[in-house]
Amino acid sequence: MLGGQSPASAQTQESKPKLVDEFNQVTNGYAKAVIDNFINQFSDDLTSTAYIIFYRGKTSNGQIYNPKTKEYETKCVLPLKVQAAQKLKFYRNYIITNHRFDELRLVLIDGGYKEKESTEFWLVSAGQEPPKPAPTFEEKDVKFRKKGKIRKSDILKDC
Repeated sequence: MLGGQSPASAQTQESKPKLVDEFNQVTNGYAKAVIDNFINQFSDDLTSTAYIIFYRGKTSNGQIYNPKTKEYETKCVLPLKVQAAQKLKFYRNYIITNHRFDELRLVLIDGGYKEKESTEFWLVSAGQEPPKPAPTFEEKDVKFRKKGKIRKSDILKDC
């Protein structure tokens, strides 16, 4: 036994990808900090692959301008259908541009839908099975807002 584990158990753990980090709806600044930390974990292992799974939620964060305070406020709003493509493009561009990360070692996945928008960051070593998305509901269960300016009807009271 290895450290209290049978050899078969240790082999099973080694064959699973490692969930490095995950978060729900956050600002781009926070997302960049998580991405920086995530990509730094790849410097020692040139054979591993970065997997990022983005899940769209039933709600999203929207920046609404308040003319009284002359500031933007974050509000809970209906999501856009194109949200996954936008987020994954942002992640890809940030990683490739700021970290000069090998694009062949980066896999971005639209994971479908969960209750809340969320992102998972996985480290997959050579020979490991990649992570599989685990959505919790289907697109038909989501109400979307139209592209363009956020309207009052898009703002939700409860998130």
